[in-house]
Amino acid sequence: MNLSETLVIYLACGAPFGVEYLQRPTDRSFVFVAFGVFLRFILWPVAAVRMLYRLLVHSSELLLELPDAGEQRLALIRSKFEAIIHSEQGSPRVFEFRDTFMRYTGLARSDSRTAGNGIAEIFEATDHNDVTLASACLNRKNTARLDRHREQSRREFLQLISNISTNGDSLSQILQLSMKTADEVGDRELAERLRAFLRHRRGI
Repeated sequence: MNLSETLVIYLACGAPFGVEYLQRPTDRSFVFVAFGVFLRFILWPVAAVRMLYRLLVHSSELLLELPDAGEQRLALIRSKFEAIIHSEQGSPRVFEFRDTFMRYTGLARSDSRTAGNGIAEIFEATDHNDVTLASACLNRKNTARLDRHREQSRREFLQLISNISTNGDSLSQILQLSMKTADEVGDRELAERLRAFLRHRRGI
């Protein structure tokens, strides 16, 4: 392999780094952007090392991210649920409960406001005539969709609690844990339904 072939291969390897920089959103001048593209095109090994470093740092942050206090409390509640269910109804029922519990608590803790994140940027990128109105409409639809999923997961969780509840000590423990779950995620609707369920079981 001669020098010209080596140079062609070297520059070909640098092309993706130049294109990646060119596609970044920026308010900087054309000259500045062109110079940045040129540097990454020529000095792509340096750009590659920086990109790899950022990737490793980001991955490490994700791996080291610890659950917050609320997640830890929910994990403790779930483990108590599962211990009761496993002792009385076996492993298959535990897996069913875990799936339902995780889906419900995840949706119940989600913030409706996050449904609108990034919506305005999408319409701005597509040159929509009325970005504010379009963003509000889409955000309202997304919020309504999230609320429907929350309600469905709430009904599924309550139905599962009804199915696994038995008389005696386990019934009392399961309902107490269910109330703790509702309090932890701030779901007053579930708390009211649990109270109604308890009154119904007691024949009140």
